[in-house]
This record gives sequence, C-alpha cells and structure tokens, in this order.
Amino acid sequence: MRTARYPLALWHKRQHDTVRKSGKALLTRLEGGDLQAAGELLQFLADWLHDHMAVTDRMMAASLRAHARARAA
Repeated sequence: MRTARYPLALWHKRQHDTVRKSGKALLTRLEGGDLQAAGELLQFLADWLHDHMAVTDRMMAASLRAHARARAA
C-alpha cells in the first residue's frame, strides 16, 4: 500500500485498528467468564471479515491493480 501510495491506506489501517480494539474488548469479557461473549466474538469477527473483504479489500485491490498497470505502461 505504501509503495503504491494507496490514498485510503490510513482509513484501511484504522479499520484494522478498530477491529482489534473491539475484538480485544470481547475477548476480555470472555476471559472474565462471560460465555455469551464467545458467540458475540465469533459473529463479530465473521461479519467484520466478510464486510472488510467485500468492500475495503476490494477497493484496495482495484487501486493496487491500477497502480501496477500504470507502472507497466
């Protein structure tokens, strides 16, 4: 992303930062004995990963492909 100067790199990184923070909060609940947090954590991660790959990663991939095509031209 840096080499290609992806314009949304910071936004993309913040999404990863946010998922780590939210996941950590759910993990803390689970470690504290909240068994409901296990299901919530799995659902949260599954939803986030699905959405992230469907939108954010596809946007990044399109930008990186365009960068590669421009460099090849």
